[in-house]
Amino acid sequence: WRKRMAIPIPSLCEDENPALGSLTDTSDGGPGLQDGRNLARVAMGSLAGEPWRLRQALLPADAWDLCHVPPGSSTWDAFQNTQTFEDFKRVAPTEIETTGRKMDLVLIGDIPMVEEKVHVDLLAAHLEAFSCFEVTLRRDEIAIGKWAQPRKHADGSEQVGAHFMLAQLEGSRDPRSVCTVGLTSIDLYPPKAFDFVTGITDAPHRMGVYSLARYNLPHRSRAKMKDGMTVCIIKVLCREGLKLCGLGECRLLCCLMNPFPGPTPETIDSLPLNLCCICLRKLQWLTGCDLLDRCAHLPAALSRIFPVESRWSWDRMTQVGLPTYTSLQSPGPWWRKEADEDETT
Repeated sequence: WRKRMAIPIPSLCEDENPALGSLTDTSDGGPGLQDGRNLARVAMGSLAGEPWRLRQALLPADAWDLCHVPPGSSTWDAFQNTQTFEDFKRVAPTEIETTGRKMDLVLIGDIPMVEEKVHVDLLAAHLEAFSCFEVTLRRDEIAIGKWAQPRKHADGSEQVGAHFMLAQLEGSRDPRSVCTVGLTSIDLYPPKAFDFVTGITDAPHRMGVYSLARYNLPHRSRAKMKDGMTVCIIKVLCREGLKLCGLGECRLLCCLMNPFPGPTPETIDSLPLNLCCICLRKLQWLTGCDLLDRCAHLPAALSRIFPVESRWSWDRMTQVGLPTYTSLQSPGPWWRKEADEDETT
């Protein structure tokens, strides 16, 4: 027993991947915990004993770019403000395990106006491919009446109470769903403090309502405007849906869960429709999905309006050794429709 206890135990990181080295060893002049990628591995947690497919999907951590560290801050500050995998497990809703892993996307109010502003079918398809939840698109007839307390904003636009919309959505939500997100074209105002909001959430019930009214995409044609609005709303729904399920902000690696980049809602377009290795592990724990299969199916869903992210997925597939032809096996319902339109034109 004494001889066994005297044997030095290698670090977990060395055991998983000898090329990474010890995170805290700075005897050779290495950066240790001052390096953002080492801190990203710490935030991702140990992969010892995890299946090969999970390790293959998450490593190496340098496949993702590091976030820019603002002046006056440090990489260590970014790590402390990042939700680690262990932090996520402490706050993640445990009842998700008993649900059908289904997410509801509900259109509220003037549905034709919503469909005029965004490609609604693409919203559901991208949300499902990105989150790995089965997304149900509900065109419920939730007519906006006096219960929503409509009012006129100072600029003349019509508004309704965001908290009243959220309460109405709660009455129609499916308790078997992982989360419920509502989308409306009308402007929202909060209970207090602000003249308007672009969305409101109810974290305990995992619900949220989001508005299209305040997105400003100037100098674009009508078709380009609809595509640009669809891109922004897809990113909003993917990001906010994961936040409702317990995922927090990430400040170490560039991904969709980075802090909101600007004061206006359309600045979300500067965030990539991508998850870093830290957030991918949280998603796998939450959904039980196979991350390699997810990576293989993403390019077909993203190729139409997310060419940069689609190209990144192709490169990532090559990096992990996936056969790239598999991404076209389940392209989604809109693929054939688009091909038919091209043939008719």
